[in-house]
Amino acid sequence: MEKMAEENAAAALVQQTAVAQTTVTDVTEVVKTVMPSVVSVNNKYVEEMSFWGQKYSSEAVSTGSGIIVGQNDTELLLVTNYHVVEAAEELTVQFCDAKQAQAQLKGADSDKDLAVIAVQLEDIESETMGAIAIA
Repeated sequence: MEKMAEENAAAALVQQTAVAQTTVTDVTEVVKTVMPSVVSVNNKYVEEMSFWGQKYSSEAVSTGSGIIVGQNDTELLLVTNYHVVEAAEELTVQFCDAKQAQAQLKGADSDKDLAVIAVQLEDIESETMGAIAIA
């Protein structure tokens, strides 16, 4: 009798946990709104290595993403991760319309893995300015 009660309790638990609810969320409008403020950040840097006591250096490239967060009289300001721009010799930003512009590092905090970079407004084509957005 006790075994039968345990089996019934186990069956009831299975029935309770077998019910699942699915929610479908359409994020199309969110993507349309956000994408113009997202950029690709490209970093050219010199990588130094040591092999059998010889030091070598070679040019390397890393990429990451960034978000347009502001604009002042002369610059478009973007936030990205510090590890994306670390040791940068040359920074390039690619906007949502595939146009590119040079960027400069404004400030960084390696402990928080955050960096602010800027693109001069004069380096951005007017068509690109019409396509992008500040987050």
